[in-house]
Amino acid sequence: MINRTFFGLYRAETPLSHQADKSMETTSIFRYNTVLLDDGSTTKVYNISSASFRNDIRVNAGRRLLKLVNLTLEDIPEIANVVLLSGGPRLERSETVLPLEYINKVREYFPILDLLGGTTQFCMIEGRMAPTSINALTKITSNFLIENAIIKSHNINKDILPDVVTEFQFNVKVDARTKYDKIIDNGDSIQVERGKAVGDSESGIVANMFDVQVIRKGTLLGHQVFIRDYENSLLSSCFASALSSWKENGSYIGGRIAQGYGKVSWMYSPRLPVETIYEEYITNNKDRIRSMIMDREIWKDQKAFLRHCE
Repeated sequence: MINRTFFGLYRAETPLSHQADKSMETTSIFRYNTVLLDDGSTTKVYNISSASFRNDIRVNAGRRLLKLVNLTLEDIPEIANVVLLSGGPRLERSETVLPLEYINKVREYFPILDLLGGTTQFCMIEGRMAPTSINALTKITSNFLIENAIIKSHNINKDILPDVVTEFQFNVKVDARTKYDKIIDNGDSIQVERGKAVGDSESGIVANMFDVQVIRKGTLLGHQVFIRDYENSLLSSCFASALSSWKENGSYIGGRIAQGYGKVSWMYSPRLPVETIYEEYITNNKDRIRSMIMDREIWKDQKAFLRHCE
């Protein structure tokens, strides 16, 4: 069994937004974990979740796969879209006995599912990639989030890393086109007096204020990606191909991307295998993989999938 761990060093090229599970009325809290330090104190580790990272990798791996077999999202059946780009349908029940021949063939013809896992009809395929969350590096957190060898190899000066990596931003002003209706309660009846637009003269009035906690531009972040039991570097090359597609699409992660948040740059060590290892594999099996993607039945019927493999 061959395992490999890659370390990813990220830099926030724009502020990053990733809302925590809890919020405070008009305040959006950035996601964090509380970590217990050796001296008994605690510190917050602000991070982008591993689920968010996995989703970006899956979507971009799916896009690259379709491009390699000359298909688009508009071409493929909805079920193929769900399996390849979303991880598959939710399972109400699964097979009591795992169909190993079927699972092995899915892994063979679709390295994207071998790497990231997914579900097909009544069957869950375990992925071989295990990423950690992407953690913001501070003077304190870098001591236990990354190894000293990595700090040296990337020339990271821990002494100048900020202790606080978040700041608050706010909005929102009244839109000049906004209309406010007036409700009049006469006791016996309620009337609604239709309002008029506030007009440009009043459009600067603050209608509501929202605080959004973000990671500052320029912040360094780090995480690890563990890939287990891969052969011939095919899975890590699939990962490299997905990263390449992600870079082509801007390398955005987290929330508020439409507002310009979430752009990152990154590098991995040790160096990932070239994506051509995976992409040549797909190209060499292009016709069969393309026909399988376009066949609705293979994602519903294991026997139909295996017939394609004969």
